[in-house]
Amino acid sequence: MSTKDFSDAVGGPLSQAILKDWQQLTDLYQQTRAAFLRLGACHEALVIPTPGPDRRVMLKDLIGIQSENRRTRIHLLNGENFLTSTTFSLEIAAEQLAPWPQFQRLTDRYLINIDQITQTRSHPERRRDYELVMVSGLRLPLPESRKPRLLKHLNESSLRKVKSLKAHGGQGVYLDNIRPFHKDLRLMSKEELHTHFLNPRTGNFETSEFLSNYIWEYARLLKQGKRPPIEGNIRTFWYILKPTLARAIPLEGEKQYFQMLDAFQRLIVRYGMLKFRDFSFSDEGQRFYVPGTERINVLLVAEKKGHFRRLQSLQEEYGMTIVALGGMPSLLNSEYFASNLGPKLAKKPLHIISIVDYNPAGALILKAFLAQLQHEGVSAPVSIQHLVVPEHFDPEELQAIAEPVPMNSKADRTKARRWIEAGGGINGEPRGIESEALVLYRDRLKGFLEQALDKTDAPEGLVSPAKSSASESTSKYSPEALQTEEELLVF
Repeated sequence: MSTKDFSDAVGGPLSQAILKDWQQLTDLYQQTRAAFLRLGACHEALVIPTPGPDRRVMLKDLIGIQSENRRTRIHLLNGENFLTSTTFSLEIAAEQLAPWPQFQRLTDRYLINIDQITQTRSHPERRRDYELVMVSGLRLPLPESRKPRLLKHLNESSLRKVKSLKAHGGQGVYLDNIRPFHKDLRLMSKEELHTHFLNPRTGNFETSEFLSNYIWEYARLLKQGKRPPIEGNIRTFWYILKPTLARAIPLEGEKQYFQMLDAFQRLIVRYGMLKFRDFSFSDEGQRFYVPGTERINVLLVAEKKGHFRRLQSLQEEYGMTIVALGGMPSLLNSEYFASNLGPKLAKKPLHIISIVDYNPAGALILKAFLAQLQHEGVSAPVSIQHLVVPEHFDPEELQAIAEPVPMNSKADRTKARRWIEAGGGINGEPRGIESEALVLYRDRLKGFLEQALDKTDAPEGLVSPAKSSASESTSKYSPEALQTEEELLVF
C-alpha cells in the first residue's frame, strides 16, 4: 500500500502524524547512511558499467566522477581512475548518489565527495577561481560562482586557504575508522565487540581500531558529563579500558597497554583530534614548574628534578619561570605547562636558559622540550643560552669533570657523532659534563645566569637560537639543532 493509499484509507490527523514521523525516520536514516560513509564505515557500493566487465566500487573509496566526452571517469581513493561505458552519465551518477549529501556536483564536469577534500586554495592560474585538493592527491578546479555550497559544507568564510583535513582530525576518522556506535563500547558483550571489530577478511580482532574508538568515545562522553574525569595518569585509563578489551581477546602482558599508548599518540599527536586535558589527566609535572614574576618569559630549564630547590632559590632572586623536566620530557606535562603559561608567554618574546647535562642525552632532552612547546602552540624562542658548557670551566677543572659519553653500540656512536656536529664534545672528543659540575656551586651558577639574563633584558643583546649561549665563545653549541630519529613528542 502506498503512503497516499494509507492516508486516504485512514484519513484524519492520526495518519498525518504517522506520515510525518515516517518522513522524519526516513530523513534520519539517510543522514545516518551519509554519516557512516563519512566515517569510512559504509559498506554500500555502486555497480558501474565499463567497456569490459562491470566494476563494483565501494562508496567509501569513491573520490569523484568526471565527465569526459560521452563517458565519465571514476576517481578512487587509492589514486586509480578508469573510464565507464557511455551508458553511465554524470546525471545517472548524481541520481544514484543522491541519498549521500556529501556527493555534490560542484561544476558541470565534476561530481565529488566533499568529505574527501583535504585542502582548498587559490587556483595557480585562474586568479578568481579555486583549486580543490582531494585525499588521493587529485586536484580539481572550482569556479568562483560555485563556491557558496562548498563554503556552507566546510563551515568556512573563504576558500583561499582552508586548513587540511588533518587539522580537523579527519585523518583519524579515516585511518583509524573512528565512528559512533549504537551502544557504549564498555557495555558491549564479546559478541558485539567482535561484530564491530573483527576483520572480515582475516578474522582477527582489530585491537588498534578498538583502542582508538574507545579513547575517542570516552573523551566525547566525558565532555557530555557521562563519564568521570580520570584525575590520574594514563595507567589509570588503562585500568578503566582493560575489562572491555579483555572480554574481546586474551590480554598478553603489557602488549595491549603499549598499543593503547600508540593510540593516544595517534589521536593527540598525529591526528590532533584530542588533548590530554580532555581527559583531566593529572599533571604530575605541575610540582616542578613555577611561573616567573618579573621575567615570566625567561624559562630556566633544568634536566633533573633534584635541582628544583636550587631553581626555586634562583627564582626568588631573579623572577624568571622555572621548570625541572625530570629527564625526557612528557608531552602530557608539556601540554599542561603550555596551557597554563602559554597565554602569558605569548605577550613577550620567549627566552630559554638551559641547565642540562652537556652530553647527547641532555641535548636530546632539551630538543624534545622545545619540540613539545612548539607542538602546543608556544612561539619559538628568540634566544637559547646554555650554562653547562666547557667554556665555563678552566682547563684543569675540565680535565677532572669531563667524562666519556656512551659509545658501546652503533646507535651510541651515531648519537655522539651528531652531538659533536651540533657543537658538542670537548676538543672534538666525545666527552661530556654532568650539570652537577655547575649547579652545586651557587655563586658560580649565579654569575653565568646573570650574564644570560643581561642578554635577555637587553633587546640589542638578543641572539638567535642557532647562535645562542651565555658567552660569545660558546655560540657554536646548538643542541636544538641536533639531528635525530628519536620520537620527541612522547609521553
